[in-house]
Amino acid sequence: MRLIIFSLALTLIVGYSAFQAKNLLTGPTLSIESPINGETINQEMFRVKGEAHNISHITLNDSQIFVDEKGVFEEKIIASSGYSVLKLSVTDRFGRTKTRFIEISRPEESDQVYASVRLQDNVDKNNL
Repeated sequence: MRLIIFSLALTLIVGYSAFQAKNLLTGPTLSIESPINGETINQEMFRVKGEAHNISHITLNDSQIFVDEKGVFEEKIIASSGYSVLKLSVTDRFGRTKTRFIEISRPEESDQVYASVRLQDNVDKNNL
């Protein structure tokens, strides 16, 4: 009976250790919800959203950002006109790094000239 209990306990310990070790073996994970690679952004300001797990450090364009307790991140970015590349990097506690590049574009500002029209009152002061 003791042998069965000991074997069961040993099996549970080994199984749990293997389950926890999978996170150490797989390294950091990074998934990006938005923007999608190749997307055209129509607003000047947009959000970069996604999830990162098994990380100790995360950067967006080489600036540190933060994730919540579920591993979710959301950062506001100002897009310049034309073509841009966003760089997201995650690093785990063992120094393993994964980097993703997201190419986006924002239409160029139009070169329209806006004329200001000044309306004048042409009231005949003699008719008042």
